[in-house]
Amino acid sequence: MGRGPMLEGLPGVHPALILTLGAVAVALSPRRSRPWLFVVAAALAGLATLGLTDGTTWNYDFYGVELTPLRVDRLSLAFAYVFSIALVAGGVFGMRTMGALERPSTLMYAASAFGVVFAGDLVTLFFFWELKVAGSALLIFARRSPASAGAGMRYLFVSLAGGIVLLGGIGWWITQTGSITFGDLGLDGGASALILVGFLISAAAVPLHAWMPDAYPASTVAGTVFLAAFTSKAAIYALARGFPGTNLLIWVGVVMALWGVVFALAVNDTRRMLVYSSVSQGGFMVAAIGVGSALAIDGAVSHAFAHIVYKGLLLMAIGAVLWATGHTRLTRLHGLGKVLPWVAVLYMVGALSIGGIPLLSGFVAKEMSALAIDDNGFGVAYWLLKLASVGTLLVVVFRLPWFTFVTQRTTAAEHTSVADHTALRQRVPASMYVAMVALACVNVVIGVWPNLLYRLLPNEGGSYEPFTAYRVTNSLALAVGALAAFWVGRRWLAGRPISVRDTDWFYRDLPRRLAPTWNRIRMPDVAIRLPELPRTPVWVSTLWVSGVVVVGVLVTLLAVGMLA
Repeated sequence: MGRGPMLEGLPGVHPALILTLGAVAVALSPRRSRPWLFVVAAALAGLATLGLTDGTTWNYDFYGVELTPLRVDRLSLAFAYVFSIALVAGGVFGMRTMGALERPSTLMYAASAFGVVFAGDLVTLFFFWELKVAGSALLIFARRSPASAGAGMRYLFVSLAGGIVLLGGIGWWITQTGSITFGDLGLDGGASALILVGFLISAAAVPLHAWMPDAYPASTVAGTVFLAAFTSKAAIYALARGFPGTNLLIWVGVVMALWGVVFALAVNDTRRMLVYSSVSQGGFMVAAIGVGSALAIDGAVSHAFAHIVYKGLLLMAIGAVLWATGHTRLTRLHGLGKVLPWVAVLYMVGALSIGGIPLLSGFVAKEMSALAIDDNGFGVAYWLLKLASVGTLLVVVFRLPWFTFVTQRTTAAEHTSVADHTALRQRVPASMYVAMVALACVNVVIGVWPNLLYRLLPNEGGSYEPFTAYRVTNSLALAVGALAAFWVGRRWLAGRPISVRDTDWFYRDLPRRLAPTWNRIRMPDVAIRLPELPRTPVWVSTLWVSGVVVVGVLVTLLAVGMLA
């Protein structure tokens, strides 16, 4: 098999540099030219990625410290290729919807994601890691609503806390080892444990995951697509680079996979369902990285690649629904298949792909990591992940499309549902359909010719063969079982107009409950009476509770790291 794509690109240019210049050009250009400049910058970054070859490195002496802002190998290239696909497709999808703040923010955000996957040292990694937080937060704030403002601030708090943990671990590691090289760190002490926690927060590992279903659905129509493509996948890359074979990650991944589908079955907002599904799918990747074998790493990378493609398509379809109707709650959507038939069809391409149906990208990518987990003696983890796969089918393949596109029934609790779909709020623009069709084609092409994906993997997929009778039958049997379970329980899966809290309860609801108690505290009577204490704002309690949670998690993981 070949060692890379046959296309030739721009030689010797860092994609992050092109995207940074593109962000400046988009910000300074006339309004009408901005959508096209965005797509051109994204396409040039893709060409620059194609021009990079395995083994290329850039070194830079920074006051006696040798930095490596570009280190190219097969692992980094695989992520860079799919980042390029997502950026171009997302740029086309958002041509009509993205605002003045979104486009340059997205390009800087993408530049930082490319910077992370090509960083050869921990200092460069941290620089791009924090730049990534800034760019992604702006995509959440760009929706300009009270909900997005609150979600954006919470996202910043969690991300900055994770950045502090990561910085502490990197500083400790450099002091301890004298090396800044970003390679296999291993979980063998406090420094690497802190770095691992920093990566896991960004990967949305349970219980440090609630920022993702809180922040992503609060973003703009196109912003959610970019957020799902870059933030957690850059963290998956960092875990695959720094902690392959760390068995603790197997069980972290299993918990993520199960936790995500349980909450996806409970929530009412369709975009939040898909984001919880991303938490679950990330669990498969994290578990495979925990195994660390060549097949497992290939499985994690191929799953990440396919996930960006099919989840991007799913979020685009639901984004088109949001654009046309103004709603994303399941209880306010019904029968949209009649007025948005092509959106429904394209959604189902992504849904069947994430469900692992043969001839689509999910089938040729997802089972590779599961097989590696089973072959390495983690049978319990394998079957728990299979259970999570059934949950994914229930949510994405059956529940969401049935109640959004097919059934006309709505819940009596919400009479303001979108009852008349003959006159939508606005039409879905052609650019959205172009982007969705493109990603649907990528899903089909990869599913039919999987070697196009496998040749990009670090180990080229080994001898893995997806189209065996057992794997095809197993995939279809899971789908039939999930369909039967959905049909029996569809009455309870219709959705309820309620708010579901996750572990974010600790920093969203608990501080509000603690604030009145804190404010009732008064100084005792003494000879010299002190003035009454002022009322304490809620953010003081928020910081206190957040500090307790972060410190508790760090102490636990440090203990695990010391004992490992």
